[in-house]
Amino acid sequence: MSSPVVAHAQRVERRASKTSFEDLEAFGRAAAGRPGDEGLSRLQHVIWVLINQDDYIAAERWNAIMRRSAERQNDARYRGVAMVNAMHIRYLRDDAVSLDEMQAFTAIQTDWLTRIAAESVVARMLIDKQRIADALRLLARVAPMIPADQASVGSVGASVWTTVSLAHMMIDDVPGYLRAIDRAETYMADSGYPNPGYDSLYNLAQSLGFLSRHDDALALVETYRRLAEKTNTPEAAAYAGTLCGYAAVAREDWPAALKCLAPFGSDLNPPRSTVVAMLPIRATAYARTGQVELAKRDVAEIHRLIENGQMTRMPAVRRSEAELMIAEGDYARGVPALRDYHLDRFARATKSAASATEQIVVGIDEQLQAATTQNRLRLQVINAQRWLVAILAIVGVGIAAMFWRQVRLSKKLSAANRRERQVHEAQAAFFANMSHEIRTPLNGVVAMADALGKADLSDEAAHMVRIIGSSSTTLERLLSDILDNAKMEAGQIAIEPLPFNLGETITDIQALWSQKAAAKGVVIEIEADPDISRWAIGDHVRLSQVLNNLISNALKFTDEGQVSLSAQATTGDRVRFIVADTGVGFDAEQKSKIFERFQQADGTITRRFGGTGLGLSICRQLVELMGGELDCDSTPGAGSRFWFEIELPRALPADSVKPVAEPELEAMQSLKILVVDDHASNRTILGLLLDDETMELRYADDGRQALDAVQETEFDVILMDMQMPVMGGLDATRAIRAFEHQTARRPATIIMLSANADPDSQKQGTDAGANGHIAKPVVLERLLEGINIAMQRNTDAQAAQARPAPALTLP
Repeated sequence: MSSPVVAHAQRVERRASKTSFEDLEAFGRAAAGRPGDEGLSRLQHVIWVLINQDDYIAAERWNAIMRRSAERQNDARYRGVAMVNAMHIRYLRDDAVSLDEMQAFTAIQTDWLTRIAAESVVARMLIDKQRIADALRLLARVAPMIPADQASVGSVGASVWTTVSLAHMMIDDVPGYLRAIDRAETYMADSGYPNPGYDSLYNLAQSLGFLSRHDDALALVETYRRLAEKTNTPEAAAYAGTLCGYAAVAREDWPAALKCLAPFGSDLNPPRSTVVAMLPIRATAYARTGQVELAKRDVAEIHRLIENGQMTRMPAVRRSEAELMIAEGDYARGVPALRDYHLDRFARATKSAASATEQIVVGIDEQLQAATTQNRLRLQVINAQRWLVAILAIVGVGIAAMFWRQVRLSKKLSAANRRERQVHEAQAAFFANMSHEIRTPLNGVVAMADALGKADLSDEAAHMVRIIGSSSTTLERLLSDILDNAKMEAGQIAIEPLPFNLGETITDIQALWSQKAAAKGVVIEIEADPDISRWAIGDHVRLSQVLNNLISNALKFTDEGQVSLSAQATTGDRVRFIVADTGVGFDAEQKSKIFERFQQADGTITRRFGGTGLGLSICRQLVELMGGELDCDSTPGAGSRFWFEIELPRALPADSVKPVAEPELEAMQSLKILVVDDHASNRTILGLLLDDETMELRYADDGRQALDAVQETEFDVILMDMQMPVMGGLDATRAIRAFEHQTARRPATIIMLSANADPDSQKQGTDAGANGHIAKPVVLERLLEGINIAMQRNTDAQAAQARPAPALTLP
């Protein structure tokens, strides 16, 4: 009982016996309904346990749940972890991900959690390629990256140290394996999460058998069998039988090997993944016990599986063939074949160990050489210091003065940095306030024009309303350009690379501009390579902003002919975008001004076509932030071409989004709607837009009044302004959600209304508990569409919390 191996097996059995895979299933279901990083961390734990148990089907199912939860919460970190999990599962199950692909994906990760998860998979791939030392060096760099003060890092730390243990196992370093796997167990124990897995016993038992440590191997086999019986699935029983057979073969106890496989019948009914391991074991055991006909039957079945591509001619197959030849009396062929099997087996083991040792020795040698060089330099420095002592004594006063000067300069620099941060923070607040203060009255103009446009007006009045609507749209565009330019100068705009559908982005842009182009008699054409219809990693919002701006400019300067958008795949994952038109064009002198702020190619253009002259400047800066360069050429009178090329790495496709029904007022009858806004004009506007006798509308001036109203009445929809006195929209939303949770009331659909349409504002609303976000100025179609989408999200979220997940299955 003093053996470290037996002690490890006892610890695993005690830990795994305290819980079950049914408990893990229930733990995952509870985590799926838990918001924030803690819920996502718990889902990642479930996925990690299932991957280690080789239950890839269940792992994929839970990974899809985690990815959808991360997307709902707009959590970029766990979206990245879900992508790592998907690549890991594809590699382990189908070998469908290469080392180069995994390393390229890892290189672009900036979040520590996603980076550690990806590096751990890279290390696993290096181990499978027998690059043990490279894997250990990588893991030695990765382990210190795990923050000691971060909560819920159990599965991350366990993943790293499990991979370390596998590297030690590949060179049959049992003490190293035990140290590493015990570190992994410690991480999981500290998390407090249920962990019924016992996979660490399988590889360790095989390695001990190879090293002829049969007593320890048998102890692990027996522990594994007890835990598999507790799991009580066909897959668990099959793996336990296979492990029992391996241990019997290692000690050449052939009757015991047959006994291990006897429960599975003559046809071997367990899963295919274990049949390919069981058949060579049983064929060899039959041959060694003189049951030649049964051995011939199993070898024939092996050959059939090989011909069908369901099995490879691995070393165990060659041994079973050799043992059958000897059992049949064909010693001339059987003995050399068996000798070659054993020589090849030990040669491969020796080569693997020697290769790993060589890599480790080379690494140590490099460290020794580096240390020798450092010592040599240190001696040179010491000798030089002896000569400098006198000089340092003379200039000591000067050095002290310089030191104090440096201290004063450092303090000034720190103060300047603080002032700069304060200026940036003030600028950010100014931009938000400017957007809010300007868009609030603009919201009144746009919404009133939209409401009047749907009324029964005379032709003259309808014409005037259209002019108001068109002018307000132009004003909104000018405001957006000015604020974007100011944010650029203040460094407030950043690129957020996330997975998106590149093909759908191009199609959506065509649909957006086709109607406006047709009104001018201009054709919009799209030319895209077939390879463009894929998922990519990039900033979908900023890419769309650039392309929409370029097409808007092209339409502005084109009265007849066509505007085309071309998307072409170039080298690697780079994509080249070209926007061309048949408009007025410009010459070389005008080109030199075209990307400057507040400049247009021709001074008369502002009067003829309108605009701030900021759009192309903003586009160029956005393209540069995305790693490209925007350029153009043109011939006066013959049109213009604008192009840029950026890197858009491939991404795994996300689940298709359930289509949202077209928003119609009739579909929202009998709704109780609470309108919350501190501006009376905004409340009036929303009331006019939603004016319908079948709806019940109530109003509140601030978040406190909204909370009081919710405590008295159950509403279907709450339209919540973000910036209000007394209590803001975000605080009110949190308070409403807390009240609903405490009283078990059905959650209302809460939609944030804000003049700030940037991603940060949307994320703040989602984090507070809102179901949607509608940017001001508001028109009826946008309002109905936003309500419809938010109500569907709310319904889906409630259904997901109430729906039980299907049962897990284990190998």
